[in-house]
Amino acid sequence: MLCVGKSSLLEDFYLWQYSVYFHRGYDCDYFYALFEYWQDAAFKVLYRSYAASLEQLFEGFKSKHQSLLQRCQKLPDVPVQKGMEEAVASLTLLLLNADSTGAHELIQKQRPFFDDIYSLIDALVVPSMKRVGYMWQVNEISVAKEHLATATMQKIFSQLSDLEQYQKDKTALVCAVGDELHLFGVQILENFLSSMGYNVINLGALNSDEAIATQVQTLRPSAVFLSVTLPSNVATLQKTCNRLKTQVGYKGRIVVGGQGVYPGKDVGIEGADFCASDLESVKKYLLQKVKEHQTNGALFKVLLTC
Repeated sequence: MLCVGKSSLLEDFYLWQYSVYFHRGYDCDYFYALFEYWQDAAFKVLYRSYAASLEQLFEGFKSKHQSLLQRCQKLPDVPVQKGMEEAVASLTLLLLNADSTGAHELIQKQRPFFDDIYSLIDALVVPSMKRVGYMWQVNEISVAKEHLATATMQKIFSQLSDLEQYQKDKTALVCAVGDELHLFGVQILENFLSSMGYNVINLGALNSDEAIATQVQTLRPSAVFLSVTLPSNVATLQKTCNRLKTQVGYKGRIVVGGQGVYPGKDVGIEGADFCASDLESVKKYLLQKVKEHQTNGALFKVLLTC
């Protein structure tokens, strides 16, 4: 039977699907019929004891059909740090208008209030980009507009990253999983890990579980960071973690994150060592690993070990 966290994650996936379909004029009653079809199919091909758990799951979704339909009609809420509401709204508008100059000036004005560029990104850039993504989800903007906003932010980010220099004696592999094409988060992560002392290998987008496993076997990184934005790629993420831990026998750390697995709550992915909610949580996790590898009072530069 699915654990509570994964059942909740599946509900988030269907809520996202309902939202995309509804706001493009499709009849979402299709999903109710789909659940019934899957429920019938489960009993035809599985042992009854195995099918019972799936029946309970599908019955649950059928009972939530109207609730999901109502919830999908609203623009999803994006939590914003107190005091940053106006700045987030302004940055979102500037990105949608591809005003890189205005957006850059706005971000620079906020920098004195944050310890580093990455805490500023968590508080300002991330919620703004989430709003852009949600606006595409509810069909308020086109996919071209979404990509333009992302490209504008990528241009600004390349001018913002002030990286501390460390001896890079550890390697991290980062990538988007499945058919993900959203790479801005991965780009931020690459720069962030570089500032933490890693030599970073970025595999980019469109990575299957098999392709990632092959690269890990070849490159033997100290840590693997996997990102998913769309809920539809969580299944591939789970397959990737299982493959790395069981088939490949990877002994390094696997960190997962992204909107697809952390929509406001930690959802367990089997095989992953840590599920990150934001850059600050990654930083705390890495620093904790530093403390765990102190010997005779000397702090190693190593952040994670195989």
